[in-house]
Amino acid sequence: MTTARNLLTSLLAGAPSDPDLAFQMSLLDIEYHTILGNLDVTWKLISKLENSVKHKDADVYQQIHLMILRAMLFAKVGRSEKGFSITVRAAATSYRARIVPALWESVGTLANILISLKEWDAARMILNSIIPQVCFGILFSGSPKK
Repeated sequence: MTTARNLLTSLLAGAPSDPDLAFQMSLLDIEYHTILGNLDVTWKLISKLENSVKHKDADVYQQIHLMILRAMLFAKVGRSEKGFSITVRAAATSYRARIVPALWESVGTLANILISLKEWDAARMILNSIIPQVCFGILFSGSPKK
């Protein structure tokens, strides 16, 4: 983990001018602290990134991704119900914006949260209903892609 921290520190020191690259580097920092179990630091980093995204009129995917990260953090600290609520909002936003990768990420997070709530049947039902659509790409096109 020392090597990861050194690499992350050197990457963050460069302060990229590209906002998408800066966002991705911030996500790396969040993931690093999550893996270490520094959940209070993770919470602060997510909040800081959410504030910067709101002020810079970032794209919808970035906002959805931060909602998912916040929901997963709630699940890690034992507040899965709050994470469930945030994940449902993220899935609804993804669906309305037709951002399919974010929708799949939201549904996967929703299934993980349901599992943490010991709602195995509900998680299974959600995944069983969505996996064929993912595999065949029929969500917004109406018919399977060939």
